[in-house]
Amino acid sequence: QATQSNGELGCHHYHSAYKNTWNMADRFDHVITQYRKIAGGEYIGFNNATFLSERATADRNYALSYYMKEKKCFPPE
Repeated sequence: QATQSNGELGCHHYHSAYKNTWNMADRFDHVITQYRKIAGGEYIGFNNATFLSERATADRNYALSYYMKEKKCFPPE
């Protein structure tokens, strides 16, 4: 779960930094290269099935989390 969140934050960072001037393939290659450097050259994988599944349910997951926050299901910040 933490890896997924960190990956999403990293992708968002790179996505914002390049302001959509690169095509998706080039952005993906750049991000994977940066993660590989951070990981000391270790293999960095990507699971397209997981990506597609998460993308398909993202709006619902955000809606549920905001609903749960509104109903005070989480500890105070």
